[in-house]
Amino acid sequence: YVAKQFKQPIFIEEFIDGVEVGGDGFLLQGRFKALFITQKYINDFVVTGHRLPTNIEESDKLRVISALEQCCRAIGYSDGPLNFDVIAAPQSVYIIEMSPRTGGNGIPQLIEYASGADLETATINMAFNEKIDIPLHGNMKGCGSLVYGNSKSGYLRNIASRRVLKEKIEEIFFVHTDVHIGQPVDAFEHNGNSMGFVLFSCRSHDEYKEIQCRIRHALAIEVV
Repeated sequence: YVAKQFKQPIFIEEFIDGVEVGGDGFLLQGRFKALFITQKYINDFVVTGHRLPTNIEESDKLRVISALEQCCRAIGYSDGPLNFDVIAAPQSVYIIEMSPRTGGNGIPQLIEYASGADLETATINMAFNEKIDIPLHGNMKGCGSLVYGNSKSGYLRNIASRRVLKEKIEEIFFVHTDVHIGQPVDAFEHNGNSMGFVLFSCRSHDEYKEIQCRIRHALAIEVV
């Protein structure tokens, strides 16, 4: 009835009750040489950040790895990078999306800081048929990302510089900005409209939430 009324197609999706996680990995001969599962922070349908280590149990990590490897074997993808989003439900793992690439919004840099694994270099080396080495340091260091934007469209009047952010928030180790003062910005209604991301060290979910609040304040974004 609604489709006829508005002359538009309707897509109906089943709700999956579980924990949505994301991340990057690197496959060699059909098995993961390295795999990193992030805790995802989402506002409605907009991804606002990631954190390592992940928030799912070790048994669920193994189920995610198995599901991704099975899917890659089914489509004949055995070597290279993999970016993914999955939902770990009690009875099954649901693959929402996966792509033969490294992730955006600072995920590779987050992984390298946490583990020492440089998946971007491994991807480049594979493209040039060079030796692939993915070194890992010992224990994973806790860290997180904040993907930021503005709630309304307009022109950027003010945003804190990298230097100012790092001076105010000592936990920050990387800042990426996509827009500059005077440029137009679109409302942050999807991740294509983000203004940039910030990477920072943190030891827990609670610390993540506290630091990202301080970063949002320090950004001092003004759009007119």
